[in-house]
Amino acid sequence: TATLTAKLAFSPFHYFVPPSAQQPGGKTLQTNDSRVLAAMYHNNKIHFVQDTLETSTGWEDINLGVMSNFSSAIQSDSAHLITDTVLEFGYPNVSYCGTNITHTGISEPENECIISFSHSASTVFPGTSAVYYYNVVSYSPILNIKSGFNYIYNSFVGNNSRWGDYAGSQTKNNDLGKVWVAHTFGQPNNTYGTWIAELGHRQ
Repeated sequence: TATLTAKLAFSPFHYFVPPSAQQPGGKTLQTNDSRVLAAMYHNNKIHFVQDTLETSTGWEDINLGVMSNFSSAIQSDSAHLITDTVLEFGYPNVSYCGTNITHTGISEPENECIISFSHSASTVFPGTSAVYYYNVVSYSPILNIKSGFNYIYNSFVGNNSRWGDYAGSQTKNNDLGKVWVAHTFGQPNNTYGTWIAELGHRQ
């Protein structure tokens, strides 16, 4: 008796196929395309993340989209670009990090989540970062979770190497406010490793 329905909503943000990300050593990192890589549903909103081109720099960065009003015409509420003046970002994930409780008399912000991702730059080895997101348009400073030791080079694919496409994140459902993330970093021998971290709710 299950029913599957599909509805169309238009994004207010034009997103684009991302370029390869830069890294030291004259090598680049694959970014594939702009498909949605992760999403979460909370408080009648869907938050989703994807790679995109940042048109002012020509770099790979992240688009965060928010959708609501699923009972009638779906509304695409907003879209936000997560970017930096030095780093390129890729392979994002998003997970709920709220606790549904009140902290020191202040209600919890709506739809709190942690967005984790891989980072790299022409002068920065590939590593792992995250931001805390809340109240629709507010972000924490970017948190560097794991710095890379070297650039990544997969000889079987040439100079444009794979890196973050096995990343993931998950809310710790028996301990709300915490999220476990897994993302790529460059190892000393030029291979990629996976760094796993527990990130906590703000106090």
